Amino acid sequence: MRDIEEKGEEQKIEYLTDWYKFICLNDLFRRAADDAYSALLNPVESIFYMYRGMEWLLRAGNIGWRELAEDIGVTFNQIKEFKRIANVELGQRHGIESARKMRAQIRQCGMLVADFVYGICKVRKRVDNNYEVPTPEDVSKIVMKALPIVPYP
Repeated sequence: MRDIEEKGEEQKIEYLTDWYKFICLNDLFRRAADDAYSALLNPVESIFYMYRGMEWLLRAGNIGWRELAEDIGVTFNQIKEFKRIANVELGQRHGIESARKMRAQIRQCGMLVADFVYGICKVRKRVDNNYEVPTPEDVSKIVMKALPIVPYP
């Protein structure tokens, strides 16, 4: 795939149209994409959204956590560590009665969102053989463009 910045406006629109059609026809991928975007909009809650999005991808691709780790580009041990962080009593996946949940304590949260979006693309390839997976660099550029703020103008 050519660098996303090198594409003409017509090609960029075609790329977005393809994704739009795909997620309209595939509820589980749409839910995963919604969770990826919510993770970007709500950094304090990003672990929750990414975990839930990963669960949608497991179902969408009919795969297990090991395959998802491979698609995302992390080790299975890293996925297990992420799941452990998300599932601890003070983690983000589950509510607790005390309502004293610790938030946003994962170290490389921003990069993990980009990895998760890359995983969405890789899992799509499992169910859509014609799909051309963008490079991790292109996915990073897409995620950067999707961020709602520019911290240092």
